Amino acid sequence: MKQHRFSIPQFAALAAGLVLATPASAGDAALLHACFAPQALAGQPGEEVAQKGIHIYDAPARIAGFTPAAPVADNLRGSIRRVDLPADKKFIALTFDLCEQRGEIAGYDGRVIDYLRQQGIKATFFAGGKWMASHRERTEQLMLDPLFEIGNHTETHRNLRLATPEAARQEILAPQKIYEDTRSHLAANQCFAGSDQATTPSQASSGTSSAAPLFAAIQRYVMVLLFLR
Repeated sequence: MKQHRFSIPQFAALAAGLVLATPASAGDAALLHACFAPQALAGQPGEEVAQKGIHIYDAPARIAGFTPAAPVADNLRGSIRRVDLPADKKFIALTFDLCEQRGEIAGYDGRVIDYLRQQGIKATFFAGGKWMASHRERTEQLMLDPLFEIGNHTETHRNLRLATPEAARQEILAPQKIYEDTRSHLAANQCFAGSDQATTPSQASSGTSSAAPLFAAIQRYVMVLLFLR
């Protein structure tokens, strides 16, 4: 198969929409439990099993007219988040992939999430756009949980080295669009709308509401760095 090489300006323009979002807020946990009962949060038997031959969510997300997230500041580009540890400390960063290709609905291993919550363990979930579309409620739960971050894992987990620039753009921006749509759906939920911490997406992004930091907490969006050669 043909490999498509990206020029530095092409990739820089595409990567400009990949931004590091705000950290979690203490208000998240209250919102999480206001919106979802313990039974809804708990893993369900058989939920981890992938379903093959299902094409309900195969259509690419529509990104026409979508405005990507603002680019990171120039002084932060090319930086890598790191932690300087004391000599006697060892830490492990847990990351999980939530990806899904066309023609399937991938599983969700709720037992793992349950354990992380029970033990108070933080983790980052790199979620594909198609996975978020087919698992909207689970995506909303992960968004609201202060233990977790969500990152972009492309739309359908395709090999970007073999994709055209247009296809790569679709793969990268689609998860961001689906994330924003899911966030808006969550913000319109009665459990959130009735909260003292509620605000609208436009208020949160503009900072016009005192609750903006609390809404921004469900905006955690750690993007994957995509190295295209």
